Amino acid sequence: MTENEYIGLRLTDGLYEEANKSYYISYNPDWSLKSNIAYVLHQADMMATKIEYDEWKRSQTEEQEATKERVSSLKKSLTVDDGEKKPQQQDQLSKKSQDLFDELFGDKK
Repeated sequence: MTENEYIGLRLTDGLYEEANKSYYISYNPDWSLKSNIAYVLHQADMMATKIEYDEWKRSQTEEQEATKERVSSLKKSLTVDDGEKKPQQQDQLSKKSQDLFDELFGDKK
């Protein structure tokens, strides 16, 4: 790796990295960056991070919605119209509740 490549990679962190301040904030023209590529790479890095976060957040929201739907479906299948639990399904409720808990939070045994 050349020195320019190394400096270019370091500069993608922008001013979030304390060591980069001497490259980005310079009042001496001889010490200033000779190219805008560091700014372009920093912006691209920030955009990629934002896109990855948005995708992760969307998948988390979809998982939560799917879990809510499964819980709602389970509740609906184990109750009669007036909201009372069916006597013959009391044991099923306990088993299905435990299974759902284990699925959501892992087996805590």
